[in-house]
Amino acid sequence: MVRCPSCFEQEKEPCQCDCGYQSMESREGIYLAIGTFLHENNYVIGKVLGKPGGFGITYLAWDTRFEIKVAIKEFLPFQIATRSSDGISVLTHTQDYQTDFMFGMEKFLSEAKMLARFRHPNIVRIMNFFQENNTAYLVMEYLEGESLSEYLTKVGTLTVPDAVEIFLPVLNGLSHIHSEGVLHRDIKPSNIYLTNTGQAILLDFGSSRHSL
Repeated sequence: MVRCPSCFEQEKEPCQCDCGYQSMESREGIYLAIGTFLHENNYVIGKVLGKPGGFGITYLAWDTRFEIKVAIKEFLPFQIATRSSDGISVLTHTQDYQTDFMFGMEKFLSEAKMLARFRHPNIVRIMNFFQENNTAYLVMEYLEGESLSEYLTKVGTLTVPDAVEIFLPVLNGLSHIHSEGVLHRDIKPSNIYLTNTGQAILLDFGSSRHSL
């Protein structure tokens, strides 16, 4: 079976895929190259998912052990860090930013550890996290779909039944994390993911805090 290096779907013909990927395709230096291996070759990097946020980049990846798609979030705060000339490792713009970078990476890993505790159908599932290439990575379950913000761009205003169908499960997930003393603090359409199977998933707990 031959899989596309970008989307990991089975290719109908070698080097041709419906996703539009072309062999020898390159992308901007800030991103990991397609085909990059991480964590002792357990993961292979594919296409970029969505738009990079202020603190990192999320990639589609292939788990070589379980042979499934996953999403991998890389800690890379663009304001203070960039990709090294080796195309893989991360370094700060100047040494003055190193303390801030290490503090941010610690918070990034704390988010991963916190989320790994939760098993709920409306909260993104964390499968692994690790440090490598002078930064950190968070491995999440990959689900086909789109963010609520993308959905709203297409449909405009939600109907009342649609809003209830989306937000009641999200509130259920919030209730679950609140019972564990965690506050999300960043509920917005881009952090609510609508899967092709009809689930509403709460994403991105980077602003969350344990309540006092």
